[in-house]
Amino acid sequence: MCAKKPIVATNVGGVGEVVKTDITGKLIESSNTEKIVQAILELLSNRKKMVEYGENGYRLVSENFSISKTVTSYANLYTQLMC
Repeated sequence: MCAKKPIVATNVGGVGEVVKTDITGKLIESSNTEKIVQAILELLSNRKKMVEYGENGYRLVSENFSISKTVTSYANLYTQLMC
């Protein structure tokens, strides 16, 4: 996402936190190979969507998962656990 590319991923683990269907890419159920192929082909045929999803993903990661934000979150958690 930091490379400003759209994402096609399966809905496992915490992937759904960052991959938002029709916002940052396509989130597909892991057992549905046909839908994964369709999602990839759909994006390849629509450059405008690829750019839009890539920009949205970059913005989402930049705003929510920056190093400074992560460090601050860990520091706050540590403070809460120690008090």
